[in-house]
Amino acid sequence: MPLFMDFHELDEFSDNTIEELRQGHKLDLAVQVKYNVEYKHYYISRENRKAFCVMEGPDKESCEAVHREAHGLVACNIVEVELNKYGLIMGLQRCDPDGMHIQEDGTIDSGLRTILLINTLTTISNDRPDRYELSDHFLSYSNELREALTRHGGRELATGRSETTCAFTSCIDAVQCGFFLQERISHLNGRLKDKKVRFETTIVLHAGEPVTRNSEFFGDTIQLARRLSHLGKDGDVILSSSVNERAQPRAHVTTRNATLKITGVEDERFVDQVIGVLESKIKDENFSVIELSERAGISRPHLYRKIHNLFDQSPNHLINEMRLKEAVKLIHKKFGNISEIAYQVGYNNPSYFAKCFQKRFGILPSWYSMQELRSA
Repeated sequence: MPLFMDFHELDEFSDNTIEELRQGHKLDLAVQVKYNVEYKHYYISRENRKAFCVMEGPDKESCEAVHREAHGLVACNIVEVELNKYGLIMGLQRCDPDGMHIQEDGTIDSGLRTILLINTLTTISNDRPDRYELSDHFLSYSNELREALTRHGGRELATGRSETTCAFTSCIDAVQCGFFLQERISHLNGRLKDKKVRFETTIVLHAGEPVTRNSEFFGDTIQLARRLSHLGKDGDVILSSSVNERAQPRAHVTTRNATLKITGVEDERFVDQVIGVLESKIKDENFSVIELSERAGISRPHLYRKIHNLFDQSPNHLINEMRLKEAVKLIHKKFGNISEIAYQVGYNNPSYFAKCFQKRFGILPSWYSMQELRSA
């Protein structure tokens, strides 16, 4: 049967709350057979006053019916979860006899996990790179990534040429992995300097809850990590406010070959809003800073100042950078020919697109695409 996860917002969290949740789970177990559902275990977030239940059932409605009949505490949201994805993100499962998740040290597991997102852009200063050599370089990069994950207990969720996402149970392990990986990539780039190849790498760490009101399993967490990556430059490690408050990175890592950036809650809201608008308008060749200002609901002078302070670039440059990064992703996905990709990211002139692409990445998009075909 499909796997589901829900979440409940608790009005208060007192000394009796945990026992009340234990009893609620037992009531679910007493009713579940009637609806062909199996309530398996649950997480409790004392900090955020939330509970997350994991169950198998034929559909969402059946799972909700168990809660409703057992104790009347209906979930705020319930989502279906791929079993493999659940295991990769949540990691090793430890429960007490009543089904409550606990951590290795015996404390309550809140369900919060840290997502490490690696954004990679390959720049090539050679007009006609050797495709076989490039494949070897990509393999070296991939090996560095996997070594870092293995060393720090990370779990690889999805891997691509331009983006890789990983999950960690320990926030501190995730932060240490991020800096270790940037150190290794810095050394790799040094070895490849004579080959005129560089892996521009930005790493983002963001911790979040498994289910929210509006998203799929860890959907909000991964989405914000992806959007925060636009703040970074080559060599940056970006820590969201949720990671910073839990990991205290300056006490656990050194930053010799990486630049640490920490975002605040208000800045995260701004980035989430602005990048969300740009993502929705990436195909629109007529999209302008004026429309971005209107959709973001702030004046143009304020928009310029805010984007310059956070992204260290102008709004127009940010728009163009996002278009080119999206083009790279489409090449990786083998979306279509170069002209089709140019139109898809808002360029109505494929020749101008090719010129901009080569200026940014050091190679024509056609050659970049040929390398993708070679290494597929």
